[in-house]
Amino acid sequence: MSEATLAGWLPSSWASGEGGDARRSLRWGGDTDEVAAQPAIVRVLGSVDVVDAEAQVHEVRGQRAQRLWCRLVCDAGRVVSTDALVEAVWGDDIPAGPTAALQTQVFRLRGLLAFSGAPSIVTKPTGYQLDLGEATVDARAFELAIESAAGGAPAVVADTLGVALGLWRGGAFPGVEDVEALRAEQIRLEELHAQAVEAHAGALVATARANQAIAELEGFVADWPLRPEASAILMRALAAVGRDADALRVFQEHRRQLVEGLGLEPSAELRRLEASILRGELGSGPGDDGRGPAPERAAGSSIDGLTLHRASRGAIRLAWGELGAGSPVVVVPAWVSSLEVIVAGRDPRSALIERLADGHRVITYDRRGTGLTGGVVDDYGLDAAVDELEVMVDLVGEPVALVGISAAGPIALAFAARRPECVSHLALFGTYADGPATFGDVGRPILDLLRQRPTLGTELLAGLYRPGASAAATAHLALALRDSAPIEVIAGYLEAIYDTDVTHLVPKVQAPALVLHYRHDRVIPFAGGESLAAALPTVRFVVEEGSWHLPDSRDVDSIVAAIDELLAV
Repeated sequence: MSEATLAGWLPSSWASGEGGDARRSLRWGGDTDEVAAQPAIVRVLGSVDVVDAEAQVHEVRGQRAQRLWCRLVCDAGRVVSTDALVEAVWGDDIPAGPTAALQTQVFRLRGLLAFSGAPSIVTKPTGYQLDLGEATVDARAFELAIESAAGGAPAVVADTLGVALGLWRGGAFPGVEDVEALRAEQIRLEELHAQAVEAHAGALVATARANQAIAELEGFVADWPLRPEASAILMRALAAVGRDADALRVFQEHRRQLVEGLGLEPSAELRRLEASILRGELGSGPGDDGRGPAPERAAGSSIDGLTLHRASRGAIRLAWGELGAGSPVVVVPAWVSSLEVIVAGRDPRSALIERLADGHRVITYDRRGTGLTGGVVDDYGLDAAVDELEVMVDLVGEPVALVGISAAGPIALAFAARRPECVSHLALFGTYADGPATFGDVGRPILDLLRQRPTLGTELLAGLYRPGASAAATAHLALALRDSAPIEVIAGYLEAIYDTDVTHLVPKVQAPALVLHYRHDRVIPFAGGESLAAALPTVRFVVEEGSWHLPDSRDVDSIVAAIDELLAV
């Protein structure tokens, strides 16, 4: 991107809040022209204020004014309803006469904007609209700069993203994290920023500026230790300058953070990168992409070797994947899941699938409305879920072992009762048979929160999955949930989980079964698994010590050993 274009978005002196003449000379294609005074800059990265054409900073003071202003900026050019603005400004503490109170706040903001070239707040029949006019929002300029770098040569990407990252003065919409619409935008922009840092560092490595990439990434990786791409690029950069031991320490710290924070293992790609560095094979120089040579795959199955397919029967069309060879094991998807998230190692089931595939042909799939399957979900109920599983089992063409984790348990049980000749074994982890008895009355408040404040709702659920996890770990898991399906699909399937009851089907299950459950599970209480095990005709019940919900990577070996023992029967 040219200097002129970027300067037109956001002059650097204004971005930093410095003073200076609003008329400045810029070089355009080799000529020097006098540029007229620039329009106002609305800043929401690191601060909440407006910079006018004379480079004067107009702060938006007061919590309510900031909430209102940020909500309008977030939807600049669109009408924001009165109700949405009142909720943003006051939350649950709505004043008497909220419309009048909102009008007072709007009047105060208009007073702040009483300078030439300022944006304007326009009254509409249903609410208010921020008309930017010629003004620029720094967050939008940041996005445009990143978009312009996409697909460019490494040198162009490095230069363009370097300028874009210079616009990031701090977190987006600071101080308004409890406003749902703004929290979602914060998360989106922060993820975009993190991806830009990674892409910039990767471009630096690819243009033989590894030391510069190291300087940029060391602090970033320390702050964001769970991001595999950042750790991978830092490892490549360190290896490129001969610091193999430091690169390996980055891997070990990344692994420690994943295991302790989320119960995950590093992605297969990152493990192969570690192996390549151990063998002294990694190098980087001008003209490559910063990734080094493609390392050989380690012995055994690898989750990113999952082969993807499509299956269809009537209205059911599913994306599915298989890994490994041997007797067929179908891992039934629980609640919402995504093959892409599983392959990336971001799903707590990834390590279990990978280990099972060392001795079996493991098959799993995305349910309708989720992951690569996508589409519209017109039925969230149990029968529809069992129909999907039936498509997959019939595709295999022989009896299969079913692994039902969490909400997949009732689906596996119902299918085993419907088609007992198709199920050789049944392994159930952290699940239940009777939803109403297991969950009691906790479902409705969680569902309401998820539908009304989806960001907070997914973070709450992620916290239940990993009690005591750091904020970064909780956010990491919540993002994996949101990346698996749209929020309305997440909520629809969750509601079905609370209502599902297959207790009348359990006695019909003929296959030998294994039930495993963490003793202090906070998502599906231990009593749910205990009751299920007591009702199954042929079962072994294994109690895992811990407060997790999904299989922790530290327990995968023992869990797989128990499943293998079951399959040997």
